[in-house]
Amino acid sequence: MLAGIAHFEFEVDTEDAAYIEADIDGDPVWGVGLHTSSVTASLRAVVNAVNRALPQRTAPDAPGPSH
Repeated sequence: MLAGIAHFEFEVDTEDAAYIEADIDGDPVWGVGLHTSSVTASLRAVVNAVNRALPQRTAPDAPGPSH
């Protein structure tokens, strides 16, 4: 579950930076996005936070790909 998003945007020259803190299943996860569009930077920050949370959700005994 994605909840509790804190969103910050900063303009750096011609590129926007968006920083978010997301509460994903009770764990705080930060994401950062850079783009000339603030909307795209924000979306990239959300995707970055979700991607950072995925390795934390992987079970240590999950089976690998079969060969």
